[in-house]
Amino acid sequence: MKRRSTDLAATSSADWRDGAKRRRARGPDLRVADPAATKPPRPAQSPDGLMDRVLALGTVKGRFAIKYLPVSLPLKSRRTDYVFDGFQVASNPRLLREVCRRLAALIPREARFLAGVALAGIPWVTLLSQITGRPALFVRMQAKHHGTRRVIEGNQDFVGQAVCLVDEILVTGKTLACAREQLRQQGAVPQWAVFLAVSETEGLRAVRRMGMKARYLFDWRDGRMRQETLQVCRCLKRRLRQARRNPRPPMPAAKETSPAFLLGMCREIEAHYLTWPVDKLHRWIGYIQGVLVATGYSTVKAERGMIRLVRRKTHARPD
Repeated sequence: MKRRSTDLAATSSADWRDGAKRRRARGPDLRVADPAATKPPRPAQSPDGLMDRVLALGTVKGRFAIKYLPVSLPLKSRRTDYVFDGFQVASNPRLLREVCRRLAALIPREARFLAGVALAGIPWVTLLSQITGRPALFVRMQAKHHGTRRVIEGNQDFVGQAVCLVDEILVTGKTLACAREQLRQQGAVPQWAVFLAVSETEGLRAVRRMGMKARYLFDWRDGRMRQETLQVCRCLKRRLRQARRNPRPPMPAAKETSPAFLLGMCREIEAHYLTWPVDKLHRWIGYIQGVLVATGYSTVKAERGMIRLVRRKTHARPD
């Protein structure tokens, strides 16, 4: 038994030496891993980065007036730094076709007609009608005072037929409710609603109260949270600039905790607050706040107070 174990040990050591020689002769392994394999997976709601492209094209930054709740807050607070302009997406033929192909998969088979809610839903329902082969209806909010004086334009054989409403973004559901009522008064049976995106839970509740089923491509109900994150980031930038001008107490010498590094993080947050995952934005904000608290430039109580103030001023919904 001893001789056998000794033979096995000698054989294994010889194999190891031969393998080492082959590796040395082959040289160092210079193969690079596939970059695609190292990328983080995309969100489930953004296949092929479609949502990122829609947001990049349709988001308009600036200072805009918005619908605001509660109304008791001052007028200067009823502003947002971005709005989503769906007509920018609808005017891009390639992106519009790609989005409508995804939306076509959400339309129920039982729907006999597609009804676009004026005005935002008109370009979407037109292309969806071509893709699915189902006739399109165009629903006005009120009848025009000339010509046919119709509320619902398009194919008029919709009486008693199941209809699927198509609109751009679901916010409160008031526009959808008006379009649904117009269809019911004309004899149609609206049962479903398809949207490019949903931005408020209140809108989904309103659709359920109407007895309809909502289907949507993107879920943007975290838009308010992203707006709050942007405002918190701007508050932190002001504090960091002050800390760089008046370094008392002195900031740490480490690069990862220097004001310049933290200001760079703030600039990255401002550039990507609409496309990054919300948890990543919160991690970056938490890191900056933690450095400010650890170095004595702020306190936990002050940071909580700042976030509460920002939340009170950011109860906004995009118009």
